Amino acid sequence: MSRRRFYRRDRKGVSEVIGTILILAITVVLFSTLFLWVQNMEGPETQIFVDFEANLEVNEVSRIGYLNITHFGGEELNDWMTEVRLYPVTNTTNGSTVYRYKMEDSTVNLGETWDIGETFRAVEINIVLDDLYVVEILDTDHDTIIWVGR
Repeated sequence: MSRRRFYRRDRKGVSEVIGTILILAITVVLFSTLFLWVQNMEGPETQIFVDFEANLEVNEVSRIGYLNITHFGGEELNDWMTEVRLYPVTNTTNGSTVYRYKMEDSTVNLGETWDIGETFRAVEINIVLDDLYVVEILDTDHDTIIWVGR
């Protein structure tokens, strides 16, 4: 008598393979999405590291102010991207006057770059003696404040 072997088709193995392929596909899609999202993020802002010392000398009779800012360390600053602002913090003046200077406004020729050891000097008329003034140096290319002094 011959024995016939009947083989059952077992679908368990097929479903495990399909499940593994689906899990692998989901993982690849999630990783690709995360990778593209991170790649499209903007990098950190460019920072400029500098050290300055500023003083404002005011003639009490003529009310002419002499703003002196000395570059003591850090990176050199280009004239086309550097702006100096002087403005009062206290409000004894009428309105808030902001004095804006470019490097070429300096009475001392700084050239195309403001290097370590060089002093920016500006003359301003009608400085109020009782006001406290703030000096800001800005990077106009990146629209950031590089340094603030009082």
